[in-house]
Amino acid sequence: MTDKKVLEDSSLEKTRFTDEQIDNLISFLKKHNFFSKRFIEGENFFPSIFQTALATQLDPAAPSPTEYFQSENLEKKMTHMFRTFIQRLNTESQEQLQEKTGINSLILALAGDLHIKYDKAISMGQAEAVIRRVLGIKLDSKGRSQLHELRKKIRKYKRLISNFEEYDELNQYLMKIVFIGSSTEIRTKIIRNYADGVDNVNRLPILGVDVCTKTIQIRNNLIKLILVDTAEQEFFGKVRGNYYRGACGAIITFDKSNRKSFGQVKNYYTEFKKNTNLKYELREKKGTFIDVPMVLLGFNGDSEVITSEEGFTLAKELGVSYYEMRETKVQSFSELILSLALDILTRLSDIDSNVSL
Repeated sequence: MTDKKVLEDSSLEKTRFTDEQIDNLISFLKKHNFFSKRFIEGENFFPSIFQTALATQLDPAAPSPTEYFQSENLEKKMTHMFRTFIQRLNTESQEQLQEKTGINSLILALAGDLHIKYDKAISMGQAEAVIRRVLGIKLDSKGRSQLHELRKKIRKYKRLISNFEEYDELNQYLMKIVFIGSSTEIRTKIIRNYADGVDNVNRLPILGVDVCTKTIQIRNNLIKLILVDTAEQEFFGKVRGNYYRGACGAIITFDKSNRKSFGQVKNYYTEFKKNTNLKYELREKKGTFIDVPMVLLGFNGDSEVITSEEGFTLAKELGVSYYEMRETKVQSFSELILSLALDILTRLSDIDSNVSL
């Protein structure tokens, strides 16, 4: 920035901002969406510099940050408020303003906001050096070193983006799938082994609920699965429904060697329906729902008491898919989960053009 006036660091608190510096700073902050309602609401973050600006307004009835969120023309109002705030720094003495509104403190506050905005990928020192450069302030050796490190980091990230660009094009989804019903010992073992990518590892029975995650890819879609394994204990039934909400898929399990286990399927189906109405509401589109796909899964025991025909008949009655597993190999279970996730994606694509299959 050789064409701009360079300020000496030691006289910052006594220096007034020029109109050019204010314009440069506002342009920089706009470029980084500091005045954007989408940025503030998306990050659940109200930049500290604007809190300071609000706190130092002469009007005692100045709006709170929460009221600013709800106001119209937010970007225009925040830009005007920030400009007025900087101009007041030029015209009022330090004693007339709050203690933390000096130019140095202003730079630190903006650096902190920049640091948070980019999830701390840019350090406080690097952010401060950038703000000072935008203002045309001469950097000391430490500041120049910070800027050098930032340039190295940017080059590294550029290489990362260049080499892994295809992964940035993936659609990303979060899918919660709940497991209910009996035969929980077999079920818990295979869910955990699937999530951990191992086979034939014994697991302890769960008490209450067990949650694990697994990331899979279907074509151009990256899906993070949240697998919620619920216990079948009777006393847990009072709170089990809390874990059904937000599920976009469900699997009811039973033991084919146990008639009682098969007889409980309808009860679990009714319980799930009562708590979800068999609907899933899209997070991005409130008020938009898809039907929750469900699977009835029969595990083969030492002897078969329940025939495959009985299983298919019940599944048809409930309007769900039917699967059987004669072994607890992860590969078989993986194919089932993949099929269910694809079903969910298909339903999403029917109402959302952004979903690609």
